[in-house]
Amino acid sequence: MLLLVLSTLAATPVDARFVLEVAELPVAELRVTSDGARYTYRATHFLEEGPAEANLTFTLAELPAPPEVLTLVTRPAPGCRDVYEERRGVLEKLCVAGGTGTVKGTLGVEPFVAHYDREARLLDIKVGSAQWRAATTSAQPPPESPFVRGVAVPLGALTFEPPIAGARWMKAEGIGDDAARARCLVLARRALEGHPERRLAVGLVIEGARAFPHAWVMDGARALDPSVAPGDERLATRQYVEVPRAQSGRFYLQLFDGAVKLVAK
Repeated sequence: MLLLVLSTLAATPVDARFVLEVAELPVAELRVTSDGARYTYRATHFLEEGPAEANLTFTLAELPAPPEVLTLVTRPAPGCRDVYEERRGVLEKLCVAGGTGTVKGTLGVEPFVAHYDREARLLDIKVGSAQWRAATTSAQPPPESPFVRGVAVPLGALTFEPPIAGARWMKAEGIGDDAARARCLVLARRALEGHPERRLAVGLVIEGARAFPHAWVMDGARALDPSVAPGDERLATRQYVEVPRAQSGRFYLQLFDGAVKLVAK
């Protein structure tokens, strides 16, 4: 049975891309590709220091079971089987109750609900508090991770092309004692503690000729950046642009792919 499943996976080239959301906040991109013999799993976090990244390549015939994500990318048949969890390198039990558009089951001890299109391609899957949503795949991935390098933008006043509904441009005040942009999401969440009037904001910070994914907090109409010290001279030239949280994951991918651009006004 294992050889049959692996041969089926090997016969189907795959190039799929997903955004991971936790509590409606996009936190990572996952891209999986397979040429029929080799399988690559690449995960990159949006708003972490570094950022955290896993870039793993496997030879399908050498694995003890089909890869977990690769098995779920196309609607799996009903029943239970072992799958290989890519990041931890362990076997888990995948059980599928059946269905076509909506598929339910368990992955390890966690229940999941997945949705597939008419071609049996995965649209989204929710496992516990995490939800993966399919995103448009670019024809050619950027040569360097834009989560680290940002994207090049013109100097001066900018606008989006095409326009982004709900985007808000602003300046920010520094409220931190850490002059680094790194770990912005951790610092922003910490800045919410004890302040019920504040909310988390995500989008971009534009520094000179580059734009980076960034998280900060809003206190009414005031933007507060806990990754920058009060009075930091960079705040005078930085631009912040908030995008709606529900759209921000796909917005990042479209920006990195060039489907959305920051252009001079």
